[in-house]
Amino acid sequence: MKNIIISGVVAGFALFIWAAISWMVIPWHNATINSMPNGEEIATLMKQNLTEHQVYHYPGFPLEESESAMEAAFNKMKQGPNMHFMVYNPNGVDPMSPMNFLSSLTLNILTGIAAAWLLFMALPRLNGTMEKVLFILTVGTIGMLVGPLANWNWWYYPADFTLVMVADMTVSWIIVGLILSKMVKSA
Repeated sequence: MKNIIISGVVAGFALFIWAAISWMVIPWHNATINSMPNGEEIATLMKQNLTEHQVYHYPGFPLEESESAMEAAFNKMKQGPNMHFMVYNPNGVDPMSPMNFLSSLTLNILTGIAAAWLLFMALPRLNGTMEKVLFILTVGTIGMLVGPLANWNWWYYPADFTLVMVADMTVSWIIVGLILSKMVKSA
């Protein structure tokens, strides 16, 4: 168990470092996330109409689930415009808060430990570094299928944004696989 935890912590730190490089050094994420034109005007309208920290969707789903209300909502969606998953916070946030970084590191370490545990359980069937790395990449692929690829399908995330997220996650899981393949030992 000690080996799994130490391996997972090392993989978690590596994930954290990769995320910093991916988001702060490599320009690929910024190239797929756009600022709103006339942002100040839109922000004023949001402040006047949105009061809670929520996830918003336009045109949204009707409050009543009748067939006619759903049909009207779907027609609005077909006509456009659509806004899927706008996270709105009327109070503002500190984007460089130390708590954000600490939370991210904690999540990365928990991810590393979970991946180390899965690799440990699969070790009897895996031979060599390549099989171990591919196993961990497969675990990551599951996350890609239910994460960015599902969002692309159901919420129409742009293809360039989705591809960057998938590429980022692929690199992440290869890094984790390489580290864990060398560190996780069978009992």
